[in-house]
Amino acid sequence: MIADLTVCGAVAPYNALVAGKLVGALAVSPTVLAAYRSKYARPSEIASAMAGRPILREPRLSFIGTTSLYGTGSSQYNRLFWPAEVMGGKRENRMGFNELGRSRSFGTSHFSSETVEALVRLSALRGSLVRVNNLFGEGVSPRLRKVRLGIAALGWPANDLLRHGRERILYGVPLVENLRDYSLGIDEKPEYLLNPELPEADARVADWWFERWCRRRAARQDVLESMRTHSLVRPVRHGARVPLPAGNETLPNDQEMLPIFT
Repeated sequence: MIADLTVCGAVAPYNALVAGKLVGALAVSPTVLAAYRSKYARPSEIASAMAGRPILREPRLSFIGTTSLYGTGSSQYNRLFWPAEVMGGKRENRMGFNELGRSRSFGTSHFSSETVEALVRLSALRGSLVRVNNLFGEGVSPRLRKVRLGIAALGWPANDLLRHGRERILYGVPLVENLRDYSLGIDEKPEYLLNPELPEADARVADWWFERWCRRRAARQDVLESMRTHSLVRPVRHGARVPLPAGNETLPNDQEMLPIFT
């Protein structure tokens, strides 16, 4: 099985310590594999519905993919590799985020909410035979498919108009040695590059990150000064604060002063 990593990063002030690389490594650690296996240890909804009986597939992650935030590069995933033994694997193996290519730059981010709503309404009025019900199993990105149907209803070239041109770098983290054969069903069992049941995995990853990235960064005066600019003392100046909507600048008990860490 494969998974897509959609939100990954470090909030202030930890981003100054390159903590995004720590979060990236932890996102593909044995702890994540165990959590994934626990969550999806149940019959597959789509396969079971098609077969008319419960279909249980062992939820073993073999690959995790993601994209960069910008098309020019990624300070977070760039050079993010570590010895597999950090996660309980073999000393001679290496794991990390491999650059695979670039996205084809399709999406709806260049359309306003009003435009999207109008295209969706137009699609419904034209009686499109393809329904998008936002149900699990229909496919990815219901918003994109609805907009595509609306553009097609106008007789316009959907592929041209949906291409926003903002490429993203594609990254992938193989978790098994026999990725191709296991993904194709040739091999029944994955040969993991890490130990999926390593109990102290997170601590070992954190130790590796501290020595590889954090220690030298924390010794820099400019980094320390940058971190000191984030304060919870009034007047609060903290980069991790959540912006409040206009008209809701104050909340009881100073709740707006508390940053959220993820």
